[in-house]
Amino acid sequence: MNWYCIRCPAPRRAAASLTERRFETYHPIETRWRHLRGVKSKVDRSLFPGYMFVRYTPNDFYAISKAEGVGSFVRVLANGIDLVPMAFPDDCIGDLMSQQFFGEFDATRGAHKRTRPKPGERANVVGGKWRGYVAEVLSMSPKTRKAHVLLETIQGARVPMTLDMAHLDAA
Repeated sequence: MNWYCIRCPAPRRAAASLTERRFETYHPIETRWRHLRGVKSKVDRSLFPGYMFVRYTPNDFYAISKAEGVGSFVRVLANGIDLVPMAFPDDCIGDLMSQQFFGEFDATRGAHKRTRPKPGERANVVGGKWRGYVAEVLSMSPKTRKAHVLLETIQGARVPMTLDMAHLDAA
């Protein structure tokens, strides 16, 4: 099974129809402030207006295309002749889901001022694919904006690696 992007004028209706047919869907949402007649309120809106992702096998292509609210598939040219639905890697969609879960698409949250950790200190990894982990900073290079750290894994191991300094916050 792969993730595919579909065009849909009404993503919520398409998601309901596809979920009813037991397909996994993902519609990235962002939260913004809206000012209307002097009233400030939060609104959720599509991160990619008119598009959503659905996970299926190529055998389900017809069932997806006939679902209510589904317009067409985002396609790519294959073999220089045929247009086929474009597959998105699981980690690409997983990254979007993770970013949404951790609030990166929420513009209503107050900005958190990060403090740069120093060598020998523990740091929270707040960005990139290792977000949510804790690391011990070994050294930092302001010139390259990289930090050499020992990342603490779930199993308790400490793995040496290099991370972008922007992805670290003092613990």
